[in-house]
Amino acid sequence: MAFNADISWDNSLNKDMDEARDKFLNDRYRYESSLAFALSIRYKLYSIGLVLEKDAGTCNENAIVVKTFLRRRMFSLKKFFKKKDIDSEAGKCAKEKFDAVVALEHRRWVLEKVTAGWRAPRDKNGNLDLEQCVQKGKVKNELESTHPCIVYGTEETPLSTEEYNKYSESGREKWDVADIDPDLDELDLMSIKLHRCFRKRANEYKKNNPMQRESDIEKLRKLAEECGEDVSGAFRQYCFCLENILEGVENYTRQYSNYEKRLKKYLRVVPRKPC
Repeated sequence: MAFNADISWDNSLNKDMDEARDKFLNDRYRYESSLAFALSIRYKLYSIGLVLEKDAGTCNENAIVVKTFLRRRMFSLKKFFKKKDIDSEAGKCAKEKFDAVVALEHRRWVLEKVTAGWRAPRDKNGNLDLEQCVQKGKVKNELESTHPCIVYGTEETPLSTEEYNKYSESGREKWDVADIDPDLDELDLMSIKLHRCFRKRANEYKKNNPMQRESDIEKLRKLAEECGEDVSGAFRQYCFCLENILEGVENYTRQYSNYEKRLKKYLRVVPRKPC
């Protein structure tokens, strides 16, 4: 179950499940976080009035007993919460229950990380230092035990609404350029600001697009062609993926690791030339 939780956070397409399991088992951060997530499921459900069948004797009469949840595989909470009986229980709709579980999970994760010595990255004035994330190219800093998501969050989920996901010529306006709503909770405020920090860096990078430096690309392409059709073809596909990522095509971002892996696979078997 912990492994299922781990791969649900990885939105890469065409996963190699054996490789994913090895990464999960050998990455202490991922392993411990996913294990804690799995162990806490029953308690998060209990807090919103859902109990597993084996725990039925410990709950009040208004609780909903779940008979099939977690049998054989981890059931989709989102689909589960769409059932009508749960939607009407105690006058709460399914979305409210789902949002409550999400908020509880964030609170649990924050407590887990803080007790393990983690904190949010902050500057000398106590403000979130999101530029640090951009400079390092990732939000999680295991060396300094910092993560920008270690902030206060609520059950409100405005960022998942249609209003925040409307696309225009300039992109998602509410995410990209509009004035930030000061009433957003700390987690959502951080998400918008971090997105804009990375977007700014991406736009700066595009202006100096290395894919447009024909001399460099041509040199690498000629080297790849000298290594045979397998390497040459893998290199062309890798470049095609990078070009689409730079154009903002999200699906190619999710497939990048596959193109990279394929190119490395063929490069490993290329005979080394004597110096």
